Amino acid sequence: MENDSKGVLLTLVSGMITCPSLPNIAHSVIKVISGFQVESTLSSTEIEISCVPKYHNSKAPCRASRLKCIGREWIGILPKCVLSKECPPPPDVRHGTPFDINAARYEVKLQRYLINTQISYHCMPGYEMRGNEILTCSSGCWTPSEPPTCQSIEEPYSGY
Repeated sequence: MENDSKGVLLTLVSGMITCPSLPNIAHSVIKVISGFQVESTLSSTEIEISCVPKYHNSKAPCRASRLKCIGREWIGILPKCVLSKECPPPPDVRHGTPFDINAARYEVKLQRYLINTQISYHCMPGYEMRGNEILTCSSGCWTPSEPPTCQSIEEPYSGY
């Protein structure tokens, strides 16, 4: 005799509060963060919806959407995954300047940052780089998501 654990779980779920099915969101994947989801979703279940590579969430760029089943409804904002063609300007780094490393000459500011554009940050004199100096435009977002920092180089006491 086979153990039908899915059938037992569905029987248990049928008497509990559940949320309706989510609409199909093109170019996305769903991950259960906490809670329980078989054929229906139990109340208090939290999910994360991310866009697949080459797409980004136009409602909250560079972030996945989190939704939670509370009572019989989903709380949160559904993403809209759209094809990525470029990134917004790279993040500002205090005491640092971004340069397009693919350009024939150093260009401080580009008008557009197309997918696969790479930038490298350089710190001003008297500052040193901490973190990854190269960021890549990927799926409409800069990766890694945390830019480097430029920390002051403290000059040693000369004793004068």
